[in-house]
Amino acid sequence: MPGLYQKICSLIKRGSISLTMADAGNFARAQVGFMGKTKVVELVVPYGLASRAPAGSCVLLLNINGQEENMAGISYAPLSRFKNLADGEVVVGNPVTESYVKFSADGKITVVSQAAVDITASGAISITSTAAVTLTCTDCNITASGNIALGAGGLAVARVGDAVAVDPGTHTGTITAGSTKVKSV
Repeated sequence: MPGLYQKICSLIKRGSISLTMADAGNFARAQVGFMGKTKVVELVVPYGLASRAPAGSCVLLLNINGQEENMAGISYAPLSRFKNLADGEVVVGNPVTESYVKFSADGKITVVSQAAVDITASGAISITSTAAVTLTCTDCNITASGNIALGAGGLAVARVGDAVAVDPGTHTGTITAGSTKVKSV
């Protein structure tokens, strides 16, 4: 029985990624060290997620069909994981760059990036809120080939250089022309 017990105990073990491999194939692979051995194993990631754990990351190794030569691993990095989460919270991100998306227990979603954020869509992008929306930045450039509607798209927005009709008696003016592209409430 000691032989069977030993086999059962060695079905699952811990290892460490010693070398990452090219990530162009159908399966993510890495060289893993465990129990004084080194082996290239397949890294398993849940559907819809993709990652390439850096060297030094931990790996939970599984012997597929009980065979050590047919091994797969699930990588994790306990030292750099996102910490102090409340019950039910989820963070998807890169602990190396500290950029992430956090789904808080209260329903709030937080996106944090240490670099640029690019959003690309082949269709429309819509942001709807039942509360106020705040945009804070140093500069804001809006490039549109069509109209820009501010609010419900009311009167045209006037710009420096637009036509003004001045009453010669009171010297007060009325803006008579505005942008054909930007409208305000």
